[in-house]
Amino acid sequence: MHIRSKFHAALLTKDKRAVIPLKFFADLYLIEAECKAAGIDAHARGQIRRERSLPILDQLDAWVDSTHPILLPKSPLRRATTYAINQRAFFHRCFSDGAFEIDNGRTERRIRNYAVGRRNFLFTGSVRGGERLAVAYTLVDNCTILGIDPRRYLQDTIDKLERGHALSRMSELTPASWAANQAR
Repeated sequence: MHIRSKFHAALLTKDKRAVIPLKFFADLYLIEAECKAAGIDAHARGQIRRERSLPILDQLDAWVDSTHPILLPKSPLRRATTYAINQRAFFHRCFSDGAFEIDNGRTERRIRNYAVGRRNFLFTGSVRGGERLAVAYTLVDNCTILGIDPRRYLQDTIDKLERGHALSRMSELTPASWAANQAR
């Protein structure tokens, strides 16, 4: 995602050469979308990546390597190719295993609230307050991932704790267990 965005920024400065790597990225994302639509498992996706994505990735690398030396040092396209070269090992890693995602945008969007609020966490009152806040964020985030309404989950869980829910059965109150119990 970040490598692609650098080439997109170069295209916005009217450097038409950036269309070439963007087409390679479009082809890679298309393969990923096909895999997702087919609902295939990580092993099969890894095989498809080796067969279809790696040749495209090799073409992208070849284009970057041939174009990079002829670009002006401070041009946006040169910054994009430099970034692509520096990130190459990390980007290639996702094609070695079908379990890896080629795009970390979803993860970055999920942690944005915490990254933005980091400065505010200095004022939690104490170390213990910060730990409690981390637990609360973890519970709410797990609820969100599982598609549970965090407010409903917290209300029900707190009610159960107030009524004396047994400590030996605390595992029943994790968001995943709670969701499974609600489904029954």
